Amino acid sequence: MLSLSPLSLLSLSPFSCPPFSLQKIEKTDKKKVQLTTLSKKQKNNRPLLFTLPAQFFSIALVSPLYYALHYTLSPIERYKATDMRLTRKSYTKSVLPALVLTYFLPLYLAFFLPDFSSRVDASFVWQLFPIYLSVLISGILARFVVKDTMKNDRIYNFTGDLTAIKVTVGALVVHSAAVWLYTFFASAGGSPSKMAEVVLPPFFSSHLVTLGGGAEGGGGGGDPGNDTARKLVALTGEFLKWDSTFLFGNTFLWLGCLFWDIKAAGMLELSWFWILLGGGVSAVTFGPGAAVGMGWLWREELLIKRRHRDAVTEEKARELNKRLGVDWESGYED
Repeated sequence: MLSLSPLSLLSLSPFSCPPFSLQKIEKTDKKKVQLTTLSKKQKNNRPLLFTLPAQFFSIALVSPLYYALHYTLSPIERYKATDMRLTRKSYTKSVLPALVLTYFLPLYLAFFLPDFSSRVDASFVWQLFPIYLSVLISGILARFVVKDTMKNDRIYNFTGDLTAIKVTVGALVVHSAAVWLYTFFASAGGSPSKMAEVVLPPFFSSHLVTLGGGAEGGGGGGDPGNDTARKLVALTGEFLKWDSTFLFGNTFLWLGCLFWDIKAAGMLELSWFWILLGGGVSAVTFGPGAAVGMGWLWREELLIKRRHRDAVTEEKARELNKRLGVDWESGYED
């Protein structure tokens, strides 16, 4: 059951789900709509830009680059108008079914197929999921299956994508929390200290794992090949623990920066004590993946329901007209 721990931690990472923020739109000075950061032609390959290197190198090494670019290219000032956070609904609705087919299906087959060679094959297929994911979303579902309503949404229904975002991220939150709780009770026996041993590297937990330590106690009668395999499995487990720890360290730092900007923009008055307490309790109870997902959904709600302190609103316009002595309804001076 130790192998389920990385699944619980990684199943809701931003690399499992192509970032919604990279599909946001902005209005230029010419009142045209363009994609942020990349051209329309380039945007379809955006998931590959980060997910593929993360699969073959380390998600903990790739994630800081993504977070730095996202934070730099998506400042809170861009969301002064409510429709600035709008995502392309055809893309957003395609994310969840594409994830199920290209990410979760081969991953679970790699865990639970009865034959070892079949599990290895499924693991190889899963390793390349960013390619299948990008093709399925941008090349098939968002283009031919799900209707693109962006032209209408950006004028008349700029919150129409919120349901799709809630369903997608909510499903990932439930999945991540379910695996976390299953691991807590099945692998850790409901013990917080044992759960720390399962998910945290030795430096952070009280239990130090000795690689291959159990194989040498058999009086020399063990199979050297099996001993090597056990050491390799143990080493892989330790690497995944470190990888997951640094990944969510990066992720919570990034999410904290986003909420820092939201508070600075006057869109959230809740104190940092309650924000950090809620995040910490959520991470311990439901797992860090679920906590990140819930934090992202909360941010989306704030971007819709709260206004930037410098946003031009009807209330501010009425107040300014009143100071200038201009009647709001007629548009003429009193």
